[in-house]
Amino acid sequence: MSKISYHDLKRQTLKRFRFFGSGRYVHLTKQGHYLQGLSPFHLEKTPSFNIAPEKQIYKCYGCRAGGNAIQYPMGVEGYTFVEAVKELAKETGVPLGIDENT
Repeated sequence: MSKISYHDLKRQTLKRFRFFGSGRYVHLTKQGHYLQGLSPFHLEKTPSFNIAPEKQIYKCYGCRAGGNAIQYPMGVEGYTFVEAVKELAKETGVPLGIDENT
């Protein structure tokens, strides 16, 4: 199996992964083109966490956390970049071209 470059991996993962629509970590409600909910990064009573599903990016206006679908599990789960990529690749079926046990 051939190795995949970082940029190709990121592109393929973000293209295949509909991570933000799942409400996997927080309850989300649709607000126009965006999804909104309580931030998984800090305690709050009023939703300040916003997701743009078509762009696969998120932003918390309370604590200023933001990023893409790869950075999200790094912040919420505390994964390293490699762990986050492996997890997302596994969920999306993107072949990494590496031994999965490493």
